[in-house]
Amino acid sequence: MFAARGVTLVGISVDEPAESRVFADAYGITFPLLFDRGGQVSRTYVGLDANDHSVPGIVVIRSSGEIVFRQNASSKDDRLSAAELVAVIDRVLEVPPGPAVVEDHAIDRIGVQIHAGAGALRIGDRWRATGTAQLAVSVPIRRFLLAGAAARFDVRESIVQLDAQLGVRLPILGDLGALQLAGVVGVPLVNAETPYVGARGGLWYAMSPSWTVQLDAAAGRWSGGDLELVATFGIGRLLR
Repeated sequence: MFAARGVTLVGISVDEPAESRVFADAYGITFPLLFDRGGQVSRTYVGLDANDHSVPGIVVIRSSGEIVFRQNASSKDDRLSAAELVAVIDRVLEVPPGPAVVEDHAIDRIGVQIHAGAGALRIGDRWRATGTAQLAVSVPIRRFLLAGAAARFDVRESIVQLDAQLGVRLPILGDLGALQLAGVVGVPLVNAETPYVGARGGLWYAMSPSWTVQLDAAAGRWSGGDLELVATFGIGRLLR
């Protein structure tokens, strides 16, 4: 089906040729599997993971060398199916050559997350254990710039507030993960009377093209002097 469309299909990985032959025999693969010695090709087009293995992905390249589609995944099972890939090829190769590059990176997509965690509040002179939950939206503005908003609830004091954040996102693991650091400004809605200012940092990872996990730590204070220290775990959905 790919040859009929004038497309050459190859697989590229850092696996040794002997390993690729075993893999091809096991799955009945007939197209070439190329050995990426040193991982330079993988690093250029899809990235390498923490173990220096090629990140699973699909890249469509014109004969001119122009990349017209790229999808990174967290495993081979998350990549496009053959039928989906044929549809993508039919779509992107009909577009006249130009400078635009179409990419489908998890890190470049809007995300909706639910976070929950625990920490401590200092109200007056006393520290008290607390829990927290929030519903958040994150929007990549540029390659390394992230904006977001969240509705947040503090269990101990029943505080409800709206947070806005702006920060940096540094890609890791071939754009499947990122280190994030952001400043946070909050507006209280219930059981708090003063604005909130803080910082949040952590690790974000795309488990698949649709789902993410996030581990964060945050610190901040209300202008009245009360302090907060929390750690949260979040699960998110990526929007195309």
